[in-house]
Amino acid sequence: MRIINLSPLGLMCRSDERVSVGERVTVWLPLVQDMPADIRWVEDGRIGMEFIEPIKPRIYDALMALIPPRRTAW
Repeated sequence: MRIINLSPLGLMCRSDERVSVGERVTVWLPLVQDMPADIRWVEDGRIGMEFIEPIKPRIYDALMALIPPRRTAW
């Protein structure tokens, strides 16, 4: 699984795993460990999940600080 987008309420990822809308999964994230989430949509190898409990703002900010800056193609 590769996370494409992360918010306090959920995430979008790319994955080859087969999951179904409505399925409950557990996602491991740094700092918060296991995050239960419900699958909300599945399309073309992408999966949208909603966390059962939102990530607290302080923890979310710390998670974002762990992501290296993106490089441009310039």
